[in-house]
Amino acid sequence: MLSLFRTNQSIANFFLVFYAAIYRILPFFFGTQEWSQHSGILSESTLAIVGSGPFSYILALLLVCFQALLINTAVASYRITNEVSLFPGLFYILVSSSIPEFQGLSAPLLANTFYILALMELFKTYKKYSSAAEIFNVGLWLAIGSLFYFSMISFVLLAIFGLVIVRAFRPKEIVMFLCGFFAPYFLINVYYFWTDRWPYFWQHHFADNFGFFDFAASPLGWEHYVKLGFFALLVIFAIVNYSRFNFKKTIQVQKYINILYLGLLCAGLALMLQANTTLQHLLLLAPPLGIFLSFTFLNLNRQLAATLHLLLLFLLLILQCKPLWMA
Repeated sequence: MLSLFRTNQSIANFFLVFYAAIYRILPFFFGTQEWSQHSGILSESTLAIVGSGPFSYILALLLVCFQALLINTAVASYRITNEVSLFPGLFYILVSSSIPEFQGLSAPLLANTFYILALMELFKTYKKYSSAAEIFNVGLWLAIGSLFYFSMISFVLLAIFGLVIVRAFRPKEIVMFLCGFFAPYFLINVYYFWTDRWPYFWQHHFADNFGFFDFAASPLGWEHYVKLGFFALLVIFAIVNYSRFNFKKTIQVQKYINILYLGLLCAGLALMLQANTTLQHLLLLAPPLGIFLSFTFLNLNRQLAATLHLLLLFLLLILQCKPLWMA
């Protein structure tokens, strides 16, 4: 199966839909998923329209595939991997579908779309003399993402330090970014003020969503620790392989990789902002982890890579079938 995606042919992205369906078909048989009550003002509006039934699972599948396509486009455009393939998007789907809590449409999943778009705009600014539009767009996409999932506000640090990494520090460019970030907040404040619901916006988006290491499940059960342990291993694996991922890479690609590591850090910092945090929060780790896993599998022997991938696929499908073997 893995060899099917070891290609640079754009048409092969179509098969990502079938790959995502392997992980995401089971929720149709095991019931619906609850939407977290603490997310963002735009997520609440989305939930009111979509609901939490089977239709939300279809939208989640299509959204994950679209995000995988964006990741493949970014990685290929900026030559972040040594070999152009569909592996970055493939492993993004694997990570973002790895546990049952990720299956439905959720606030972090919606926010990831704008996180990826912000990364693409940030990458564009490397050694570009005039990048006002791209810098403004970085702030714009992150702000929209934070309106879907409040704690994405912490990714402001990713953008500011990311700009310092890829460009010479210029205070006016930080101002450009902040203008882009505050523009959606200004407009949505105007809307809620105009409709006489301004206190509702501040209460539901800021006051209700802010919390310091506030977890929805307390105390955590063994299942939570297993899933947290799985992602902790992925993060540790990425950190340990920092030098290997940067080995024989151009200065430009090394800067991009450093930004992806900043993304892991900001996802951790976001825990200090989000109230009633659930395991869905771990979706914020999926974009960089998916790319880092693609580095590893591209460097492995093809037969070994295929075997490890099938083993990982098998283990994750067992986890997805938990409602059967835990019944």
